[in-house]
Amino acid sequence: MTYKDYITTVYVIVDEVIKLIGHKHKTNKPKFSDNELITLLVFASTFRKGEIKSTIKEFKENYRDMFPYVPQLPAIVKRARKLKKLTKPLITIVKNLLSNKESTIAILDTKPIPICELTRMRRCKKAK
Repeated sequence: MTYKDYITTVYVIVDEVIKLIGHKHKTNKPKFSDNELITLLVFASTFRKGEIKSTIKEFKENYRDMFPYVPQLPAIVKRARKLKKLTKPLITIVKNLLSNKESTIAILDTKPIPICELTRMRRCKKAK
């Protein structure tokens, strides 16, 4: 998998999870969305040992077609701190989903299955 394929896959996963959570950016059309920021952070933590500065430089030089606007380091750090509660679990989820190892995280989408019936409920005086 090339870096571009990896970045695209990460962006799609992050976008879907953020839609499911219902997270919205403060402005309608930001120049650099939260999805792009989290994608950048996942890439930095996966391939650059968390080095954001070199990742920003690489994104500006090599991935201008995918990320037309990449803000400066202070702006990214400020926004990353605000999104810390959202970013950390997403980084873990994406890294586990895309690793070749067996994952300890499972994402399930199922309907609840009733495991027992309340047969004595009608006779119980406290339930009424």
